[in-house]
Amino acid sequence: MAYFQETDYALLSALLSRLPDRTVLDVGAEKGSFVDLCLSAGSTRIFAFEPYPPHVETLRKKFADVAGVTVLDVAIGAADESLPFHVARDAAGEPLDYHHSLIRFADTREVRWPSAIEVSCRSLDSLAAGGSIPQAVGLLKIDTEGGDLLVLHGAASIESAIVMVECWTGLPDSIRDSPYEAAEVVALLRGRGYRDFVFVKRQDEFESLQVGSARTRKGDWGNLIFVHQSVSDDLAPLLFDASAAAGDRLIDRALTFRQECQKRMAVIDTLQRALIGSDQSLAVAVPPTESHASAEPWVTPAPAGEAGRLRAPAPRVSVITPSYNQARFLEQAMRSVLEQGYPNLEYIVIDGGSSDGSVEIIRTYASQLAFWSTEPDRGQANAVNKGMAHVTGDIVGWLNSDDFFYPGAIRAAVDAFASDPTLGFVYGQGNRVDERAQLIEPFAFTRPFDLDALTRGIDYILQPTVFMRRGALAQVGPLDATLRWTLDWDLWIRLGRKFPARMIDHLIAASREYATTKSSTGGLRRIDEIQQFVRRHTGRDVSIGYLNYLMFALLEALPAANLPLERRIEGGLHEVVAACGEVLRDDGMQQQAPGLGRRIVRAIVPPRVRRAILKFFGRKLP
Repeated sequence: MAYFQETDYALLSALLSRLPDRTVLDVGAEKGSFVDLCLSAGSTRIFAFEPYPPHVETLRKKFADVAGVTVLDVAIGAADESLPFHVARDAAGEPLDYHHSLIRFADTREVRWPSAIEVSCRSLDSLAAGGSIPQAVGLLKIDTEGGDLLVLHGAASIESAIVMVECWTGLPDSIRDSPYEAAEVVALLRGRGYRDFVFVKRQDEFESLQVGSARTRKGDWGNLIFVHQSVSDDLAPLLFDASAAAGDRLIDRALTFRQECQKRMAVIDTLQRALIGSDQSLAVAVPPTESHASAEPWVTPAPAGEAGRLRAPAPRVSVITPSYNQARFLEQAMRSVLEQGYPNLEYIVIDGGSSDGSVEIIRTYASQLAFWSTEPDRGQANAVNKGMAHVTGDIVGWLNSDDFFYPGAIRAAVDAFASDPTLGFVYGQGNRVDERAQLIEPFAFTRPFDLDALTRGIDYILQPTVFMRRGALAQVGPLDATLRWTLDWDLWIRLGRKFPARMIDHLIAASREYATTKSSTGGLRRIDEIQQFVRRHTGRDVSIGYLNYLMFALLEALPAANLPLERRIEGGLHEVVAACGEVLRDDGMQQQAPGLGRRIVRAIVPPRVRRAILKFFGRKLP
């Protein structure tokens, strides 16, 4: 049951941070992700219980230098005894990281329990009586894959301000039915003074927070979080706030689905009219880009008083990081945001359902995030748009998970907007770096804002150096999710047509370049999108910027093409690149006449070479 508990963890972190005693009992610690969360919430004393030997080894290595973490290699149950501990394996027979349990479940399609090991089982009452653990703690978290109610029966003497217990019903593919019901847990703990609780429950990707009710339906899974009556006045309001926020998220998701349905119905309607009106012909027009964009989530308009807030010493700045399977770079990106030292930061991370350890990294910093999620998306634009829907700041940036900010980046953007709150966006200097974050070269194309150059195919703005005004973003609409390589470029143009923009003289960010980046692997498909992009914004098929990108793409593809006259073709392409470079460096580029690109090719490249290029281009373009 490899599900994500970001809502539960965020709520527990908020509750724990309010307590004077932040001692934690983590029953079922597995590899320590919850221990990480508690440490980030200020806990200085954590007891992690885990009987599975590989996890015990991981925990002891991971927290060897953390004085406040004690790892106990025992199972926790209702009494002190020796019991079989069933080791879960997947359908191929490989051990899983989860589902190991004192309960012997029936095998399912996804999980099997073919073997068991003998482990020592202790009750929390016994451990507390012997002085191994304290009797009074801040948080008792129980996640034992079916044995949680037994743990509670053996913990009658434990006084905990907060208790979390796992619950589920009817998960036939993974772990089947729980041995206990949510109502049994609620009844037991109510007798111990836990009257306030919330059930964080899920059905597939849908999530709700159910306050004060243990009602379940087939397929529900999640956690019950209880607050003891001794701290109820201080902590119960957090349960209600979390429930309200979850309700808002459900409404937002429903609106997104409705918009998606409306968009698809519009396409179906168009197809039906075409079929009826053209004797079964399928020659229908593709709906315009705007209709695709309208279905995307996006920022809400800025409240009144935006200019005043931008002139304040520390307006709220929202930063979004979209990520998918970028664990090797993600932590550096996140730390570069969180370590800016900016006092009014709202940081949002949108993960696309990573399977490489990214989620564990995000959880480590969850207490410092305003929002994060992990679920499949429809690409980078959709991920950024989803993050934008959670923005509450007046200044907004997005930092891809393989890029990073330099110190002072946010403050430089804040100062720029303070000097002119009418700006739509600002951008600064940047570097191109390799996989190890070593400098390749400064991004040399940055220039003062020039809308004409931008529309003619010269992208002189390095995306991670950009910060935008939320009020301006709300007016131009979301990133175009149909674009893969030019989605940010398109947004700069739409913003630049409505609002002033400014280059700031500050080193803002680094853009990482390596073999598998989107830009590096785009090839001629990327060039084709750039040509369509230029046509969208200029009405012309060729611009000097597009021609420059095209020549470089052809040079990269040429060695594998085995064309005749390859050396002459390569020489001609290099000459075209040089000529393009001269024009691109000319600040008066906007004065170029239409068709300049074609004239450069005809003037420099011999006819036979030109025919070979065109033959290759027509044959090889995907």
